[in-house]
Amino acid sequence: MVEATKEFDENYFKGGKGSSYKNYHEIGNDVYNITIKFLKKFINFEKITPSDYDILVVGCAYGYECKACKDMGFKRVVGVDISEHAIAEAKRTFSDIEFYVGDACNLNFKDNEFDIIMANNLLEHLLDPRVALKEFHRVSRKYVLLRQDNVFMIEMFNRLPIFLRKIISRLNNLPTELDTDLTHISQLPMYKWIQLFKYHNFQVKKVFSITKFPVLLTGHHHYILEVIK
Repeated sequence: MVEATKEFDENYFKGGKGSSYKNYHEIGNDVYNITIKFLKKFINFEKITPSDYDILVVGCAYGYECKACKDMGFKRVVGVDISEHAIAEAKRTFSDIEFYVGDACNLNFKDNEFDIIMANNLLEHLLDPRVALKEFHRVSRKYVLLRQDNVFMIEMFNRLPIFLRKIISRLNNLPTELDTDLTHISQLPMYKWIQLFKYHNFQVKKVFSITKFPVLLTGHHHYILEVIK
């Protein structure tokens, strides 16, 4: 836990270790809005009433995803992150939400304590994502919601000539090299994530994009997984 906390210290959330954040609070509204879109898709697809469901956000960073969950009306919203710095910022920013320092691979919650777990762009940070998936299965009663980087699109973009990347970057406000984050140590293609989900007793209900583009052409893949007990 100590080493991981140092890995994701204040420096990381301000652009260190290759992260694209610069200052995480500056992208907070974007994180919030993306999460709202994600949750609306999930709610409409599964036809659930949020006030009937508890949700745990793992890898919550500064808490903007938790704020989105609360505003969508979920019954109980809890955020956990391995970074002591991130949790301190989350508590300061959203004082009416529960936040805890914790490890995705060793969650300090009871079996089946939450209806839903949401973990966006978390698994790629883990040395062995399978351990976290086992924990998600243990703690969640019903659903796991995930967002993962589209590795294929990252590789395709980074292989373009630099002059093309510069043009695209200026038009879309992107860096000229996608994903320079040194803590992304378990980047897998979509088919491999799906294999892992199925192996760990999750039914893949839907893979989708929150943009107008087909899922293969977007920067992120969104997954609705149902827990098979």
